[in-house]
Amino acid sequence: MARHDVASPFLAAAAIAVLAFATGLPGDALAGVGLEKIEFVTQSVKLPDQSFSAGTGLRFHLGGGDLDEGFLIVPAIEYFRDSDKLPELGLPEAMQKDWRLGADLRYRLGHNGGWRPYGGAGLAIHSVASRVTIDPPDTPPQTQEDKGTKLAPNFLVGVDLPAFGPIRNSVELNWHLVPDMREFKINFGLGYAFGKAGEVEGPGADEKKVY
Repeated sequence: MARHDVASPFLAAAAIAVLAFATGLPGDALAGVGLEKIEFVTQSVKLPDQSFSAGTGLRFHLGGGDLDEGFLIVPAIEYFRDSDKLPELGLPEAMQKDWRLGADLRYRLGHNGGWRPYGGAGLAIHSVASRVTIDPPDTPPQTQEDKGTKLAPNFLVGVDLPAFGPIRNSVELNWHLVPDMREFKINFGLGYAFGKAGEVEGPGADEKKVY
């Protein structure tokens, strides 16, 4: 049976307010904002009372222009699927999966090319599905399925690691407050920075310039 839920109203409202700050700005406040980085993400996803499973994601980091220094808007698409099979226990299959489409608003410290801690919040639509098949003795197998679309906020902290040219790596902890799932993700990002975002700034940057 499909469900259409929203996580804790207070937390959802907080995430909406954060995104509204970005999307509700006057048009000229976002003038010149462009693509700074494309990032591929590998994820270790933890659900309540379950072991970690693998996920992937693709992110687009938007910044620059008249957007205040340090702020980024990060649209993303993510996917994970967890499947367990324990036929000896009468459980031929237990599966959960989630497609996430959303965006985060982040604030970063530091300079391009160095250590850059960041934090933020976001909001996303989750297309979730689960399927459980049980095989009791002396009875036919029984399958129960559930799927639906859920709106949920997320909160994150992470750090961009020192750069290798335009190559950017990151490590991140991300909490997704999806109703009935409550996903915790450890994210490892591998990205490519464009234009000025790919330049090294801060102390020592001038030593790499050729005059």
